[in-house]
Amino acid sequence: MHCELKEVSSVSRELSFVVPKERVNSYLNRAFQGINQKVSIKGYRPGKAPRALLERAYGHEAQQKALEKLMAEVVFEALDERAIKPITKPRVNAEKALQADHEFAFTAQIEILPEVELKQWEGLNVQIPSRPEIDDPAVNEELERLRTRAATFEPIEDRQIAQAGDYVDFVYEESCGDHEHHDHDHKPHHRFIELGAKTFYPEKPEIEQALIGATVGQAVKIDNMTMTLEIIKRCIKPELDDEFAKDLSDKFETLADLKSDVLATLTQNRLLQLEEDKKDAAIDALIAANPLEVPEGLVLEQAQHMAANSFSRFPKELAMQMWKLYGQSFVENAKPNAARLIKANLLIDKIAETQGMVRDEKNAAEYFDKLVSLVLERARLS
Repeated sequence: MHCELKEVSSVSRELSFVVPKERVNSYLNRAFQGINQKVSIKGYRPGKAPRALLERAYGHEAQQKALEKLMAEVVFEALDERAIKPITKPRVNAEKALQADHEFAFTAQIEILPEVELKQWEGLNVQIPSRPEIDDPAVNEELERLRTRAATFEPIEDRQIAQAGDYVDFVYEESCGDHEHHDHDHKPHHRFIELGAKTFYPEKPEIEQALIGATVGQAVKIDNMTMTLEIIKRCIKPELDDEFAKDLSDKFETLADLKSDVLATLTQNRLLQLEEDKKDAAIDALIAANPLEVPEGLVLEQAQHMAANSFSRFPKELAMQMWKLYGQSFVENAKPNAARLIKANLLIDKIAETQGMVRDEKNAAEYFDKLVSLVLERARLS
């Protein structure tokens, strides 16, 4: 069998194969034999149906089984012989179909981890970003969020046309185009949103915008989305007074108590965030001083994981609906952070080697923070 290896980039290899016809025939024969043992054909005992009959009835299925088996085993053998460790599943491609008595050519794209060259990790110039002190406007903003969380909503009875700033209950249904089929269940779903907040389908703001000016009970269609307003509501926020503070927690007797607690919490959060800012700045400086390429497939997997985590706090059914609406957008937005995280981990592992440390998978976060702190200790902060 002919196999040629090509270096595409520091993280990508291409294997080109030409499989001789004898081996092709072997995989096809095994596929037909497996099918022959499982299927029931009138007039023949299991395993005794003639090959010609099987080819007519199950030719495509046998070809697919043989193709998958051949590609998997041939690629595995080549990787094992060359000590190549793929980091993602190989992507295979063939221009022609698998045929008996013909040799078979195909390629496999392989992604691998880069060779990490640690150019500098000590004495890095790390610029620490500043954060504003917590002032009265910041406290008032948090108090307003607390009022919104404690708000109630009542139907607007004297108006049937939605306006920006209204809170609306509506039903939506998304359909597929003529030539596509996404993973939609095509069932109507309910949502409750503030019109104009751009929280429904944020990558297509015109969809939410179409509800502004819509009439209760009348369907609104835009692109492949059909939406029907059910109820228009107004937001009723509680007064910001001593009673509001008491309702929030037994530890508050007055509004002044609540404000003091909010100030203390925001101040503590600011200090914690400043520490995170230092770590982030150290990671950015480390990556800038040690540029490296990372596999696109690995970045995609990490971005998908990060995007999925964004929906994990929601109930399962709502999370699935949101994933269908926003999942792809979240994945794309997560890719830069995913690439950054992969680069950081590769460099951190290399630093660990210089310190005689081994990655602790059970305490991965603690291991990572310890080494980032080491980078900070030996950095020049400004």
